[in-house]
Amino acid sequence: EAGWFHNEWSFHEEARQCVPRDGFLEAANNEYYMRAELDIGNSQVPMLSKATPVTSTYVIMEWIPTMHGHIYRQGTGELVASFSGIAGGEISFKRAIVEEKTEEKCVQW
Repeated sequence: EAGWFHNEWSFHEEARQCVPRDGFLEAANNEYYMRAELDIGNSQVPMLSKATPVTSTYVIMEWIPTMHGHIYRQGTGELVASFSGIAGGEISFKRAIVEEKTEEKCVQW
């Protein structure tokens, strides 16, 4: 099983949407537990132009965050491995109708 969450959000003017600034990924099976922290910050770029009605409605954010994490043995809690590097990914969502949202509104979003 895997899951992720984001604590810090801010409004990205070009994307016209709230975007995460950090991320946490956790995964586990019956043998191992893994937790990774992502520093997204400004390492994200909006794609899709405003050239057509469809592309002006949606945005794809390309992420290039740095990350680090650890893998533990479930039964003993023993550290099995640590890792760090640069990750990549993307997220797509509808652009906000409003021109700007406060950070408080982004956290609620």
